[in-house]
Formats: sequence, structure tokens, C-alpha cells
Amino acid sequence: MALRGEFDRLSDAMAAWDAKLTQGLDGRLASDRASVAQTLDRYLGSKGEIAATLEGLRRDLADPRSEASIPGSVAKELERKCASLEARVATSLDCTRPESELSVFLRQLRYCPPQGS
Repeated sequence: MALRGEFDRLSDAMAAWDAKLTQGLDGRLASDRASVAQTLDRYLGSKGEIAATLEGLRRDLADPRSEASIPGSVAKELERKCASLEARVATSLDCTRPESELSVFLRQLRYCPPQGS
């Protein structure tokens, strides 16, 4: 019987402690609800810090006038590759240079006897 009484006493004490803790938390959170909502809105709202950061990143990454953006970087790389390719094509087609691919090809055509004669 003493064990049962001790168990009931501890159970009542825990229930009282739980009620007191719940009441304390509810009291504190109720007064903080407005500030929590404001804080969440400041960070997560449509005009919050996260939205502003994402908009800034989108603008920085998508602006074709900026060399650091994706379109700017791609355009710069394409220009570099095209300039390199343009120089290579011009060198290959330069008939005044004996080592150009076109000069070599034309020399081979001139000195090749016709086939099938």
C-alpha cells in the first residue's frame, strides 16, 4: 500500500509540474507571438531578407550585361572561342602561306595525275 501511495504522490507532483510548465510556456509564448510572427515575416515574408537575397542572386546571375552572370560568362567564352576559331580558319585558308591547309590541298590537286586515264 505504501508503494501505491508513493506512486500516486509522484504522479500528482508530475501532473502539477506539467501544468505549471505548460502555463509558464503559454504565458511567455503568448506575449512573444507577435514578435515571433514579425521575426518570421522579416526573414520569410514576401519582402523579407531571404526573398531579397534570392532576388539579388537571380539578378546578379541572370544579368546579361554583367560578366559575372551566367549569360555574361557564356557570351565571353563564346567570343573567346569564336575569335580563336576565326584565326584558325583564316590561317587554314590563307593561300599566301605555303604551309596552310588550302595551299597544301591546291598543290596536291595540281600535281596529282588524273585518275582513270
